[in-house]
Amino acid sequence: MSARAQKRTEAIDLIKLLVRYGLVGGALTLIYILMTAVIIELLRWPALVSSVTAFTLNLPAAYFGHRHGTFQAEGSHLLQARRFVIAMTVAFTVSTLSIIIIVNMMRLHYSLALVTTAFLVPLINFFVLKQWVFIANDD
Repeated sequence: MSARAQKRTEAIDLIKLLVRYGLVGGALTLIYILMTAVIIELLRWPALVSSVTAFTLNLPAAYFGHRHGTFQAEGSHLLQARRFVIAMTVAFTVSTLSIIIIVNMMRLHYSLALVTTAFLVPLINFFVLKQWVFIANDD
């Protein structure tokens, strides 16, 4: 295969990956936003507690959705699951900090924190999941 054909194939593969990530991640993000809003509005829990609860409840679906749907990963399930938990801890921290800063410190509406989280977390996660979590491994 020529270098040009190889680049074209890689570009098409990346586009397919981004579409899968967008579909899986978009669905997960929508579920997170809806769960958080429902918990806040119906249960009257604080925004931070609601966000933490929704994020935690969404983790199993996120792992299996990205492992099988987005990245179609092979390799050690145990290693990838451990790495996923670490990556989600970082995502969880970004999510939590956005709630603390925007809602608790800046005294703005929780919807701004949700939009911020919905943008930052998927962006960070794509690179971490692609480059570290769901890579082929021998473990």
